[in-house]
Amino acid sequence: MERREHVSLAAVMFTDIVGYTSLTQNNEELALRLLDDHRKIVRPLISAHYGKEVKTIGDAFLVEFSSAVEAMRCAYEIQDELHELNLRRRDPKERLLIRIGVHIGDVIHSADEDVYGDAVNIGSRIEKLAEPGGISISRQVYESVRNKTRDLRFESLGFQQMKNVKNDIEVFKVVMPWSSEPSSMPYEGSDKEETQPRSRIAVLPFVNYSAEQSDEFFADGLTEELISRLSQAKDLRVIARTSAMNYKNVREKKVRDIARELGAGTIVEGSVRKAGDKVRVTVQVINGINEEHLWASTYDRKLDDIFEIQADIATKVCESFSANLAPIMRKRIQDAQEKETENVTSYTYFLRARQLLYGESESSSSQALGFFNKAIEQDPNFARAYVGRAEATLSLLYFGHSPWIESTRKAEADLRTALRLDPELAEAHAVLSQVHFNMDEFAHAEDEVRKAIELNPSLSEAYFGLGHLEWIRGRLAEATKIYEIAYKLDPLKEENFMMLAEMYRESGREQDALRLWSSAERLFPQAVSASLTMYYLQKSNFSKANEYFEKFKLAGGDSLYALCCEAMIAAFKSDKDKALELIPKIENSGGDGSGILGMIGIIYYALGDMDKFFEYMNRAMDIHALPLGNLVNDSLYENARKDPRFEKLLQRLDLKIDFLHSSS
Repeated sequence: MERREHVSLAAVMFTDIVGYTSLTQNNEELALRLLDDHRKIVRPLISAHYGKEVKTIGDAFLVEFSSAVEAMRCAYEIQDELHELNLRRRDPKERLLIRIGVHIGDVIHSADEDVYGDAVNIGSRIEKLAEPGGISISRQVYESVRNKTRDLRFESLGFQQMKNVKNDIEVFKVVMPWSSEPSSMPYEGSDKEETQPRSRIAVLPFVNYSAEQSDEFFADGLTEELISRLSQAKDLRVIARTSAMNYKNVREKKVRDIARELGAGTIVEGSVRKAGDKVRVTVQVINGINEEHLWASTYDRKLDDIFEIQADIATKVCESFSANLAPIMRKRIQDAQEKETENVTSYTYFLRARQLLYGESESSSSQALGFFNKAIEQDPNFARAYVGRAEATLSLLYFGHSPWIESTRKAEADLRTALRLDPELAEAHAVLSQVHFNMDEFAHAEDEVRKAIELNPSLSEAYFGLGHLEWIRGRLAEATKIYEIAYKLDPLKEENFMMLAEMYRESGREQDALRLWSSAERLFPQAVSASLTMYYLQKSNFSKANEYFEKFKLAGGDSLYALCCEAMIAAFKSDKDKALELIPKIENSGGDGSGILGMIGIIYYALGDMDKFFEYMNRAMDIHALPLGNLVNDSLYENARKDPRFEKLLQRLDLKIDFLHSSS
């Protein structure tokens, strides 16, 4: 009987080797070998998931499935196997990367067992949108699999125009655990309003149109000031400066893409032109989902009016959300403004200092300290300048080259002054919490950080501090939840990435930790390489530990920490002579006034010298530099926690630790 065409609903999957055409021209032998590898991996998995190989087109597969879920699982397992294969291949030229696209729709089966139709055309277009080593799927597939593949995460790539397809198609990418792309907020629902609420705002860096490039600090300062003003509205959640500034000079991205990456429903952007004592500020408020312009304005004023401009912009932004919110916001801003400086010179020094403080180097922190001093000289009643000076002092402390106790108390004095001038300054309470934490005054630290959150629920640093307090008490589940809030408020800040990954690791969620580290590797190569060095050391995978240690050094990692890592690797490999040879060099580089004593103690612990371990931990305790969170939670220190000296060490602290309480 003659076979006839028929139509059925099916999931179609396309695969395609990345760069195959050029490879065949340059190295045909290697191209054929990779093609053979591709087929050997793909074909068994097609069968395992009840798929039907329709045809191969050169290096590409066209596969049909009766189930979108099976198609999705097959696609994922193909990429998973290829990822493992590539990890085993040292020569990058030998690595096999493919793109996979999956779509579901009506397909036409021809008499010669081929398939065609819109679904096939769309599937082939979607495959081209996948990253090398990645998977792209249509919304139809997403809707079919999102509740049936809980182990997978998806991100919307937005609506895409496709050749010979009448309507735009929304495409999603599957977030692979090993992805090296900068992380963006996961898409976890069909309603964008859930993941990008309008009340979640991102203020993008204002563009500097001033003739003098040296006025760049003014544009950056205005961005930060507007973030600070909007954070005073407790009904809003404002993305922190650190994450927003990642989009400085990023012109090629659409507003909706930036909003999606930050999980923001509303975007504020603008520009500044400063000339002498005059300033022009333009600002617009945009819907982050559909790019609708909600409000725009231009201000041509004298520089002395900058405070009034900031207040008006913040109020108008709030007004675009709710008519009821605007008067509340106006009152809060007026109250805060009464405690601010009116001295433009002092304020200009303050903005310069803030920009330098974010330079994240010892030199820039030192310069920031000098400008904060000038701001205070110009206006001794400028509360936020005292907070900034305290932050600069602590920053220099954390670089490991200034006395712990002396620097901490100096910062505390500035913060007390700031709070005397403005008792409701959230930033001052948050930084004062850090000071109390540095001095092991944990009850006071918690009081201050909770006050900061009450005053400013958008203050990422405050949640970070509260997470730390839960961490050192052994409350990993609570700490993880709080760090996740800090991460959402400032998703591109190094500390938030690193601590959340650490929480996942210590909680046994290693795949989540590895996913975060991988997603942050390009953003924070030093920190990620340092973390992965320690991760693989604890697993006795010395080749991987050495690999990441070399990456750490290539990324320009701190020389003192590099010495510590080198000694740690030697200790874990039982190379006692080398480890002991390095310890005096570490001590001479770091001194007793820094937090290096705890690291030396850990080196002795890896060598199995418990007496020296507890000696250095007690010395670290003496200067309030005990690495408490790791000691309490990390499985590495399980033997130490069983030693009676460990509980005796922690009894020196006025702190209830859950694991100690439950074991007594």
